[in-house]
Amino acid sequence: MADLPEFKSLTKKFHTHPYPAISPTRPELSAKGKNVIVTGGGTGIGLGIAVAYAQAGAKSVAILGRRIDKLKEGAEVISKEATKDTKVIFGKADLSDRSQVDAALKSITDQFGKIDILVSNAGYLPTTGVLLDYDPALLMRGFELNVLTTLNILQAFVPLAGADPIVINVSTAMAHFRPVKGAGGYTITKAANLKLVDSFAWENPQIHVVNLQPGWVPTELNGYQKEATDVAELPGQFAVWLASPEAKFLKSKFVWANWDVHELLEKAEEIKTTKLLDWKLEGVAMSSEDFQRLEDRLVQLETRLQAGDRRSSDVASNDLVVIRRTDSHSEGSRMDDSSTEICQQSFLSPNRAMSMPNLQIVLPLVEQYFAHFNNMIPLFHEGRFIRGLLRWYDTPSETIPATYAAINVVLALSIWHDPIKKSADDYEFMHRCVKNAQSVLCNLVTRDQDLIGIQAILGLVMLFNAGPNPRPASTLIAIAFKLSHRLRLHTRSGNRGLDESTALERDRVFWIMYFLERGMNVRLRDPYLQQDDDMDVALPAFNDINDRVSIVFAGDGITWLNLLLCRVDLARIQAQVYHTLYSVRAERFSPDERQAALADLDATVREWKDSIPVQFRPDMLSETEFGSNVRFLVHLHFIYYHLFYLAHGIYAHDSEWILRIINYSDKYSGRQSRIIESSAQGDLLPSTWLEDVETARECMRLFKVVDERDMALLGQITCVYLTSMIILLTNKLAIWELPISSQMESDDALIEGGLLFLAAIAGVLEDDSLRCLWNGCVEMKFRAEIAAMSYNNAGHLHFPESYNRARQSSRSMSALFDAFATSDIKSRNGYGSNMWPQAVASFVDIEEASAV
Repeated sequence: MADLPEFKSLTKKFHTHPYPAISPTRPELSAKGKNVIVTGGGTGIGLGIAVAYAQAGAKSVAILGRRIDKLKEGAEVISKEATKDTKVIFGKADLSDRSQVDAALKSITDQFGKIDILVSNAGYLPTTGVLLDYDPALLMRGFELNVLTTLNILQAFVPLAGADPIVINVSTAMAHFRPVKGAGGYTITKAANLKLVDSFAWENPQIHVVNLQPGWVPTELNGYQKEATDVAELPGQFAVWLASPEAKFLKSKFVWANWDVHELLEKAEEIKTTKLLDWKLEGVAMSSEDFQRLEDRLVQLETRLQAGDRRSSDVASNDLVVIRRTDSHSEGSRMDDSSTEICQQSFLSPNRAMSMPNLQIVLPLVEQYFAHFNNMIPLFHEGRFIRGLLRWYDTPSETIPATYAAINVVLALSIWHDPIKKSADDYEFMHRCVKNAQSVLCNLVTRDQDLIGIQAILGLVMLFNAGPNPRPASTLIAIAFKLSHRLRLHTRSGNRGLDESTALERDRVFWIMYFLERGMNVRLRDPYLQQDDDMDVALPAFNDINDRVSIVFAGDGITWLNLLLCRVDLARIQAQVYHTLYSVRAERFSPDERQAALADLDATVREWKDSIPVQFRPDMLSETEFGSNVRFLVHLHFIYYHLFYLAHGIYAHDSEWILRIINYSDKYSGRQSRIIESSAQGDLLPSTWLEDVETARECMRLFKVVDERDMALLGQITCVYLTSMIILLTNKLAIWELPISSQMESDDALIEGGLLFLAAIAGVLEDDSLRCLWNGCVEMKFRAEIAAMSYNNAGHLHFPESYNRARQSSRSMSALFDAFATSDIKSRNGYGSNMWPQAVASFVDIEEASAV
């Protein structure tokens, strides 16, 4: 099922897992003394609901369905979770047969008394297909199992209902969206089901009725979709809350299990007294832009259906839910180990020159890309990309190289930015996709009539940017800028006559290009291409609560950060770094001018840091709080650390700074018995040193948040991380200069972690530059230990027990940062430098596109 685009959620928080407010163990949610019936309760969502009521201490929990084996298995699961006073029973019944329904309910009431809560969950997913060719018998079967079954259970329930009866109808949001090609058999019958329950509620005001959208849960009905983001416990526990006194205001409403109950309670009066959440089109007010975004998501559903990735099922469950919001609170799906089989699949494209895998292989990767990467770095408009993808497979005669390149780039980015450990086959697939995109590069560099060519090139830039050599990415970004100028992306006038959505996509592409180029050129010390006084593009803004692209929300659900805007602000500071440190003008600075320029740079960097809300500061970041978006926030802070170190002259690639460290450390080299004054003594530490050390500690602590398998991120932040380790080592070396040892022990732990990380990424250290880098860091650590021990012993040199004077070599220190500048960071999983997307980067003699 497609992972459809963003939509309007009633609450800012959008849950995918249970949380304390809906825990069935809360005394306020107790179901003690209640008799509960769940139809379709043997599997999936129904089972999750039945388990939750058993945990809430219900007097009895009864599950009904047609498959006795599944009911027995489900009853065993429920019994294990039930409180000691809860009775669990199951009954076989065909809900389309009224006599069987009556018999089942009578048997239950004979044992336990009146029924207090009915959860109508059983449902059916008819065979998909367009209505012109649809078998009427299949449609009538859908009405029988989605409408008649509900009517039967409601009619049988009312005479046997308790004093304050509650009905929870498990439904689907598909029932009130615009038609989706191929899904008519399902949506028609589910819409009829909702109208039936709506009428029932109106005719029986004494019964508390609520329609529940359960979320997107991997179940038997949807083929246990790996993309599904929610767990069955979420709708299960939410259903318990729905039956509690807290949720009385939701009577006759349509509510989503993903919505936050605290925020719902805040809106209780509005929901109760208005049409909000009524089952009508205006249930949640939507603007034209909202509907456009919904249209884009529905296109993905059609793509999945046309790919044949739907299976008819007749199980007692009801969870065809296809919408998921991708924000900081959603815990999206990732590729599992089955992705290693991708490379074994054949490409099935009529165009052999530009072959592509089967759509069923491509689509999950595309969905993953938009859920976990494009939502923060919006290179593509999701709806337009999916339409292009669908056209590629539907109309082979209209395939164009730019679309081919864009699809391959998205597939490669999807794999590269998935932190889950990947196999050699996954890397091979990624490399093939990169090669395929490069195979049409000549076409891209001359394509100046639309945006897709620039987007494909920028995708390659992002793939190549993380590796040890930024030159290929630098060349590509220059091409992208020239193409963007021809399309006039750098000026607002270029958007005249375009609709708002297209103009927004163009602006976002420009700003992504802008910050990518500024970051690369600081690394290369090259002049940047786009001058600020020759552009007037609208800045990325957050004016629409529904458009959450690049927006990260804090845990409070209120405070937010515009990631794209933050990157743009940092890019402008990176330009200031170039002007201050590397430009031709900077070479002519007098000492006073240089000092003033550095002071201005330092002030700008500090101003950026102060602009970040406290909820997004480094010590607040965790995957628990921010989900998969935490990696983007970590990268943001590491860009800041890089700029901070550059402004203070203590970055690892600053030759003057490194020379001072090397010269200063020679006194601890072991070639003399007492400390000898060096020319660097007294000149080693900048005036901001205490702040520099605190920043280095903060950086190294933040690094612990990073997934060690996330090489796409590690490739961009490791040099900054190792610079922080060098700063802490220098702090230990300089104990005579600044005898403040308040955090020396915690620094030892951070330094040891850095050395272990460096050893791990170096693999077996067969690379000369990595060997020099590691040896130099270890040597510096020993010298720092000598300094600390000597300081405590009145200036006499004392050596660590593991220190061998014979093995010490000044070459380790002098070569340390030469290696730092040239080392090839290797993957910890054993695939070495071949893992980098840029390993196949080439602009001469590009191989032909090859089938994966």
